[in-house]
Amino acid sequence: VRAHGLQRVVELAPQSAMFWSEPEAGPWSSVLATDPQFAGEYLRQDLNRYLQLVVQSRDNLFPDTAPAGVSARQLLAISAPAFVLTGDDVLHTMSAAHTLRELLPHARFSRLMPRQQNAASTERWIHESVADCGYLRRAAAA
Repeated sequence: VRAHGLQRVVELAPQSAMFWSEPEAGPWSSVLATDPQFAGEYLRQDLNRYLQLVVQSRDNLFPDTAPAGVSARQLLAISAPAFVLTGDDVLHTMSAAHTLRELLPHARFSRLMPRQQNAASTERWIHESVADCGYLRRAAAA
C-alpha cells in the first residue's frame, strides 16, 4: 500500500487465494475479490488511517519479534517437547527456526534442510525425536 496505493491491493486481491499466500493483497483480499461494494469503500478510505490500522493490528496480533508472535519469556516457559523444522520462505525462515530452537527448553531441532524435507523424511525424524525425548513413556506412566 505504501509503495503502490490501495488500488494495487484491489488489483491483487482476485489473484490471491488468501492473505497468507499473497500478503501484498492485504488481510481483506478475499472480501475485496468478491464484494465490489466493499472494494469501492476500501478505495475511498483515508490512506494514513488505513496504514495506522494495519500497523496496530500487526502489533496487537504479534506483540513481540519472536517468530511465533509470543514473547521470549512465554516460549521459555513451555515445558512440552517441541519439534522444529527449518523453512525457506518469507513466512518460515531459517532464522525463525533457530530462534525457536534456542528459546524452547525442550526443542528437538531437525537437521533436515528444506530440500531434504518430504513426507517420509519428516515422518522418520518426528518418530525418532519422539522416541528420543521419552515423552510418550512419561505420558504413559502418568
